[in-house]
Order: sequence, then C-alpha cells, then structure tokens
Amino acid sequence: MAKNKKNKSNPKTKEKQENKKELEEVDEINEKDRILNEIRAEIEESRKQEAKTDKKKNEKPKAEDVDEVENKEVEEEEKEEAKKDSEKEQTAIVPVVEKETKKEKKKKSKKKTGIIITIVVIIAILAGILSTIFAVLQGKKDTIAKGVLIKNIDMSNLTKEDATKKLIDNLVKELNVNINLKYEDLIEECSSEDIAFGYNVSKAIDLAYSVGRNDNIFIANYDVVKAYLMGDNIQVEYGYDKDKAVSKIKSLQSKITNSVVEPAYEIDGATLIVSKGKDGLAINLDQVKDDIVNNIIGRNYKEIKESQEPYTITVNTYQKQADKIDMQKIGEAIYTEPVNAIYVKEPFSLTKEKNGVKLAISAEEAQAQVDSQDKQEYSFPLTITKPEITINDIGLEAFPYKISTFSTNYDASNVSRTNNLKIASNKTNNVVIMPGEVFSFNQVVGKRTVEEGYKDAKVYENGRVVDGLAGGICQVSSTMYDAALLANLEIVERYNHQFTTSYLPGGKDATVVYGIKDFKFKNSRKYPIKIVTSMGGGTITYSIYGIQEENEYTVVITPVITSRIAGRTITEVDKSLAPGKSVTVQAGHSGQRVTTYKELWQNGTKISSEVITNDVYNAMDTIVHVGPAAPAPAPTPAPATPTPAPTTPQQPQTPQNQQQNKPN
Repeated sequence: MAKNKKNKSNPKTKEKQENKKELEEVDEINEKDRILNEIRAEIEESRKQEAKTDKKKNEKPKAEDVDEVENKEVEEEEKEEAKKDSEKEQTAIVPVVEKETKKEKKKKSKKKTGIIITIVVIIAILAGILSTIFAVLQGKKDTIAKGVLIKNIDMSNLTKEDATKKLIDNLVKELNVNINLKYEDLIEECSSEDIAFGYNVSKAIDLAYSVGRNDNIFIANYDVVKAYLMGDNIQVEYGYDKDKAVSKIKSLQSKITNSVVEPAYEIDGATLIVSKGKDGLAINLDQVKDDIVNNIIGRNYKEIKESQEPYTITVNTYQKQADKIDMQKIGEAIYTEPVNAIYVKEPFSLTKEKNGVKLAISAEEAQAQVDSQDKQEYSFPLTITKPEITINDIGLEAFPYKISTFSTNYDASNVSRTNNLKIASNKTNNVVIMPGEVFSFNQVVGKRTVEEGYKDAKVYENGRVVDGLAGGICQVSSTMYDAALLANLEIVERYNHQFTTSYLPGGKDATVVYGIKDFKFKNSRKYPIKIVTSMGGGTITYSIYGIQEENEYTVVITPVITSRIAGRTITEVDKSLAPGKSVTVQAGHSGQRVTTYKELWQNGTKISSEVITNDVYNAMDTIVHVGPAAPAPAPTPAPATPTPAPTTPQQPQTPQNQQQNKPN
C-alpha cells in the first residue's frame, strides 16, 4: 500500500521540480540582464572618460554608434550565455561576477556602517533621556550625592542642615586640641582661638551639595558617578589672623634668654616714645606660623582622642641683629587723618571717630636725633588733631532704648566733695562704647590733679578717714558699676573698698586709685551703648542707652552679709585737750564678709543665678582722743627725828657683812 501511494505522488513531485527549474532559469536570465546593463553602463562611462582625457580627439562618439555597439555586444553576450559551452563566454562572465561581488561588499559595508551609526544615535538618545531622568531625580533630592566627603568626613545622603551639623561637630573636635610651641624647656600654648583660626563651613557645604546639580546634565551625571565610584573629597577653605599668630610666636621668643628685641614705639598722650632694639636669638616666624597652620588643617577627626594631649611643635632659633630705628617708617605707621564719627539710622550703623596723629617734627629731624644720640629711649612730640564730630556728639536718637539706670545720694552741702563728683561725672557723660570695647574709668577720667580742678575731701587711708585730693570720686565709679551690672554688661576689673561706704551697701561698690586700681567693663552687647550722667539735688544718676535686642533681661543684684568682723577702740592722747577730757574723732563700725548674687529674669521667670563677688570689708576702728593725765600732787615731807648716840663702839665693816646689808 505504501508503495502504491509513493508511485501516485511522483508525477506531482516531478511537476513541482520542473516549475522550480523554470523559475530558477527565469531568475538566472534576469540576473544576466542586470549584469549586462551594468556592463553597458560601465562601457559608456569608460568611453566618456577617454573622450575627456584624449586631447587629440575633439569629437565625442555618436550616440548611435554607442547604441549599435552596445546592442551587438548584448546580442553576443546573450548567445554566449544561452549556449554556456564556450570558454570565452565563461571568461567574459567571471570578471563581471567578481566585480559585482566587490560592489556588493562595498554596499554591504556602507549598510553596516549606517546600521552602526543608527544604533549609536539610538544609544545616545536613550542615554540623553536616561541622563535627563537621572538628573531630574537627583535634582529633586534634597540630599548630598553618595560618595561626597568634606575633609574626609562622609556626607552621603545628608541634607545641608544635617551635613552642616556633622561637619561643625567634627571640625570643633579637631580645633579643640591645642598646640605647644616648644623651645628647650620653654612652652607657649597656642589654640586655634588664639590665632582666630576658622573654617568656611557654609561654602564647603554648598560645594558638596552642588555635586550632581550642574546645569549640564552630562557633567552633573558624570560628577555623581565619579563620586559614587571614586569618591569626591572637598577641602574646606580656612582663614586666620596672621598678626595674632606672629604675636603668639613672639611671646615664646620673649621668654628666651638673650632673645632679640626689635625697636618698638608707643603713643602716650601727645608724645611718641621709641625704644631701641637689641641683638639676640630669634625664631623663624614664617616657618613656625606655617607649621601651626599645617598642623591644624592636617588633623583627622577620626584620630582625635577624647582626652587628646596638645600637639607639640619644636621651634629653632638663630642669631639675629636687631633692626635700626627707622623714624620715616614709624612716622608713616602712626600717621592718621582725623575721621568724623558717622551715624546711619537705616540700616543702623555707627562708626567711631579717629583723632589725627602725626609727628610734630619732620621724620628727618627725628632720625637725626636718633643717629646723634646713643640712648635706649627717645621721645618725640606729636600733633593731635580732633575730628569735628565725635561719637559722643551723637544724640540719643541713635540710642533709643534705656538699658539700665542707677542712682546714689550725696551730701550737696559738702562743697569740695560735690565739686569732685561733678568733674568725674562730666568726663564720663555721653561716652559711647562700641561692641567689644572695654571702658576704663582711669583712662577716661584721667589723673586727678589740682590742675583738673579737684579739691581735698575725705578718703580712706591706712585704716582711717583723712582728707585727700579728689575725695569722693569712688561714688562716681560705684554708681557706674551698678548701672553696668543692671545692663548685664561684662565686668572686666573691679575692687571693693577697704571699708563699707555710706552711699552703698557692701558688694555694690567699686573703688578706684589712678595707676593702681581701675574699674573696667566691656560692652558685651551687639550694638554700641551710650553712658549718660546727671547730678543735682544730692543725687547722681548713671543711665546706659542702646538698641533693644531680642533677649533683654531684668537684672537683680543681691548682696548677702555672710559674717561680721568686730572692730576695736583705740585711745590716743591729745595734748590739746584738757586733762580728763575725751573726744571720739572716728566712729568705728564692724567689718563684713559679703557674697553678691546676680539673677537674670525674663517674663517673670528666673533664668539664672550666679555669685559675682565675694568681698571682705575691714572693721573700722573707733578712735578716741583723751586729754593728758593731771599731774600728781607733790608729796608732803616727813618731820626730822634726832638720832641717839651709840652706847657701844661700832664693829668694822667686812666684805661679808657688806653683802648682807645690800638692798633687795
């Protein structure tokens, strides 16, 4: 059965094979036609080229001739192809086929190049799309890109706020370690604060946050990928006060035996004082300064221990010759034009005035004096020019807020003492103190002299109340002290009296002695302050004005007597008094130990309480003068008694009985 089926199907199979063969022949004929057309085209192109290059032939071949030739060649080629029995026909076809194969390869190469270019373009488009999407997503994130570090501190995926806190915490850890500048056995401790060293944290944070946020999305994405794969460590800009660094190094240098001393100068009133230098050992200031800075910036927070010992920088010295005094250079350094005080209301700005300063003689004359005299110190007169407008001339419109006020009472009938109070208070009236500036009572009031108008009044001296020049001005400094306390200003220097005063309780006074004891306070507020004084009717008042700040406090000062010191009574003979007469010339009182507290209150709530002083006031002796004792009455002589004559002769005296008869 299978065999019969196979035989029945053979005619169909044969028919299919014949059809297939016919189709292949048709395709072969078509292929030949295409090849012939190509050959014809090439022949025509070849003839055209020959016509152009042949200079002897001016006429182009006729189209008819070309067509005739071409037709003959076509017929011949067709016959050769049909017969396929001539070697000539085969040799004619082979080169054409080979030539056609090269062209197809060239076309395929071009096609392949086109495909590659298309793929590259598509990839670029996709990369652009993906980059855009990536950049948009990165831009929407409020965090620093992964792999970004600042001074080796990882800031990956942190917000700017969190990164700032982390950076500051670690930088503070680094900066809190001090440096010991060491020369032999001498050590000068130096902190980052001593040289005003600081990092620009905000700029570093901005740079870290900007990674991946470039306007060019390709650069932005490159930065992100680079940070992710290799890390991006941003360095922090820093700054410091070079003058303070040099001053710290010179402090160590001054402790070295036989160190160099350079010429120096100072201004005392209207006099310039210049001192001569001395050869000696010196430290390389620039080298040590660089060593300090490199030590600080080279620290790694991971290596800082909890109780980190100070770093040590060993310094060396060399022999240096002191500079010569150069009056031209010094004159240029001190020269200043007078500058008026300036007040701007909006926005608030207040600039203090400056006095004009210059040498009263030429620099050449001053140098001639130095060169002609071998002295350790030279003095030269100065010309001081006051500005037209001083900061004290600016009215209270620049200081609208009364920060504090305090008053004490005085005896207006005591003319000399009242006179002294007025002079001192007038010198401190309308004084403006800039933020961070320290007020010195002795510097502002100056020396207390007769020429200034001061008079004798009661003062404390050697445990007694005596008359002294400028007596009473301690009441001015004490009243100002309490006003400064109530303004919550920083007290820099203050001394209590030897005894308690009549105008203030212990713990609230401030005594001053020119050149020995001063009262100083610092304007620790954000804006300038102005001191305003007034006197009259037996009351002296100090008020401090300024700009109201966000946090203002009510200050309460409370002195507490912790113990008392008993006094003595001293009796002294006064020959001017009648015998038996006595007069108390100094009423004494007990002494005190006083602890003073300062409390800060805000909106009815006590914010803080602290002890500000512990003072001891001596007991004042009571002194009594008494008249000399009355002379004792003269004794009455006794009546004479006659001596009876001896009845027996006296025995001669011997050494033995002489000793026995000696008075006891």
